[in-house]
Formats: sequence, C-alpha cells, structure tokens
Amino acid sequence: MSVAEEKPPASRKPPDAILLKVLEAVPFQLTTDGGVEASRQRFRDLPRRPVHPDVRTEERTIDGPAGPIPIRVYRPPTVCEAALPVVVFLHGGGWSVGDLDTYDGDARNHAVGAGAVVVSVDYRLAPEHPYPGAVEDAWAATQWAPAHAVGVYRGCGLGPAARRRQPLRRTACRGGCVHASAQCRDADPRLPRVCGCGARHSRCDGPRIVGAA
Repeated sequence: MSVAEEKPPASRKPPDAILLKVLEAVPFQLTTDGGVEASRQRFRDLPRRPVHPDVRTEERTIDGPAGPIPIRVYRPPTVCEAALPVVVFLHGGGWSVGDLDTYDGDARNHAVGAGAVVVSVDYRLAPEHPYPGAVEDAWAATQWAPAHAVGVYRGCGLGPAARRRQPLRRTACRGGCVHASAQCRDADPRLPRVCGCGARHSRCDGPRIVGAA
C-alpha cells in the first residue's frame, strides 16, 4: 500500500493533496507491498550515480555478538602524509532496508569529504533481527574500528590520537544505533573516545554525546 492509498484514522486529517502528488512522484516509497524483501529489492534497484571511483575499498568481516558482521573499509585517494581519523558509518533505511551497496556513495563522500578512513557497517536488519540486534552490531564495529583499521592500509593508518578519537556517522533512521554506541563508549573510559556524532533526521537524542559533526 502506497502513502497515497493509506487511510488515516478518523481523528487525523488526511494528507494535503499537493503533498500526496509530491510523494507519488518520488521514485521510491517504503511500502509493505510484497513484504520486506521486495521493499529491499526496490531500494537496491534505484538508480545511483557513481561517485569518487578513486576511493579504495576493502571488504572484510568482523566478529559480532550473533556472528560475523560484513563491513566495507574506504580510504580517501590522498597521499598519506599524516595519520587519518576513522569514521564509523551506519547506513539509513528505516531499520529494515539498506546495505553496503545502497549506501556506497554516501560512504565514499564521507571518505573524501572528511579525509578519513570510513568503516561502513552492514548491521542486522529488522524484522528478522529485532532490537537490539542493530545496536549490538553498531557497538561491535565502534569497538573494532580504532583498534584494527590501522592494519587495513599499512603505512597510512591511524595514529595514536586518531585511535582515541573517532566520529560516528549515520543517515536516516539509524540515529539510535549511533547514539547508543556513543553512550556505551562513554560508560567505559578505557575505550576509544567518540569525538563526534553526526546524524540526519535522528529519532532520538543522546544526552552523553561528546561532540557534533
């Protein structure tokens, strides 16, 4: 059922007719038609413009609480003259769609824009993996990144300061994962410091976030 076809409760006013026309013109609508796998495939099939093909990538897996977690590590196309920061990137998708490929362009933009090593995380999705599966995977990646990303690109790794400070970045609905991971880190001073937390359209506020991006 599309946005325009959904019936609002009697107590709620129907959506504006002009807004409905705008929504119908959007190339992708997150609907329940055909189930979650069909929604994921429609999202994958959206046209995407390739960006920053010179960014180097490496596919890896890391240990997670429920098994291996796929990640993709990006490195900006710059000559290494100094230690690079690391960004843990958690994609959006309403907690149920999205993966490393559908958000590949966003991760590449972060690598180039921030001049950083980006670790994009293919965390578990709902409804197959309900809360706290995604948060647990995000936290596992947050712990892994500063300790191991230095070995991904030998000779252009993370310096001691960068290992202690890492920004978290997410898009769309995945703000909960970022904020929860940052708060978990805050609770243990032995872990690397989260120096920034960037979020678009976040659905929760973390009172202990130590920075902003």
